[in-house]
Amino acid sequence: MRESEVVSYIKHINDCLKKRANNSLRKEGLTLMQSHVLLKLQDAPDQRMTFKEIEKDLHVAQSTTAGLLGRLQEKNLIHCCDDSKDKRIKVACLTQKGESHCAQAKKNMAESNRLMMKGLTQEEMDTLAELLKKVYSNLENE
Repeated sequence: MRESEVVSYIKHINDCLKKRANNSLRKEGLTLMQSHVLLKLQDAPDQRMTFKEIEKDLHVAQSTTAGLLGRLQEKNLIHCCDDSKDKRIKVACLTQKGESHCAQAKKNMAESNRLMMKGLTQEEMDTLAELLKKVYSNLENE
């Protein structure tokens, strides 16, 4: 298989996954980026992160982060407040409604994972994981 075919398949897989996720999230009135923030908050200590931590995680500007978090707060998926130790620091906290979204998002991701790995043996999955790790490492270290 030629190099361009491999890269093309990786791109097509990414496109398919995004399309599946966006179709599922659209029903809930959310975007993939908003869902990503909610899942990050769920995994964070005390289900809370500073705006700055979220900004760094997403690799986006402060204004983008503020708008994104504002929309999530309007939907009652997060609560934003000042840090108890430093009032200059803004903190986002996951709400119960946000946790419910995370549970559904994880179900959707599990289904996508199952679909992707359908028909692969454990050995094939292990080989694929090792190869993808090398590809990622090449890009990350550049």
